[in-house]
Amino acid sequence: MLHWRVNPGWYVLALAAPLAVFLLGDALHIVRGGAPPHDWVLLPDPGSLSFVIGSLIAGAIGEEFGWRGFAQPRLQRRYSALAASVAIGIVWSTWHLWPAIAPGGHVAWSDVTATYVRLIATSVIYAWIYNSTNGALLVVMVAHIGHNIASALVQIPPDGRQEVPLIIACLYLAAAIVVVGMTWPRTLTLKRRGAAGPATD
Repeated sequence: MLHWRVNPGWYVLALAAPLAVFLLGDALHIVRGGAPPHDWVLLPDPGSLSFVIGSLIAGAIGEEFGWRGFAQPRLQRRYSALAASVAIGIVWSTWHLWPAIAPGGHVAWSDVTATYVRLIATSVIYAWIYNSTNGALLVVMVAHIGHNIASALVQIPPDGRQEVPLIIACLYLAAAIVVVGMTWPRTLTLKRRGAAGPATD
């Protein structure tokens, strides 16, 4: 948490990218013949704004102490950063799908698919941010907060309740594929032109 002095571009990316992903998700839904949302971005009622934003921020901070602050650095000491992030993404997805696992619970298959695809992809992206900033957990927390705020503010069209989350998950997956393509799997840090790969244990 105390390592926060990194290139400001990381903070801009962390906050702006999720908003762009959600807006693009709505736009692609419209391109596919869906109806546009009544309001693209809708702010909560002023009386509840601080509570809503506060809960979104608190949730992100609490989770990231565990996923990236604790699990990622420990797992990647033994396995590659990519393998560690995928493993965390699987557990993270299951954590969010407890209503489907609990007795009598039920979640639509599209929600299960979207959750696993999005969170495994997001776990790879967050591991890239974490390792590329030399362990700046605060930047990852900001990225998580950015996603939560974007999901609260950007409105999903009524006819896109199932499709748009899948589109958003696929957009996160595409971003994760780009990250994997431009980084070393061992460290998920940027490949340098002409440089040899990182040493392995």
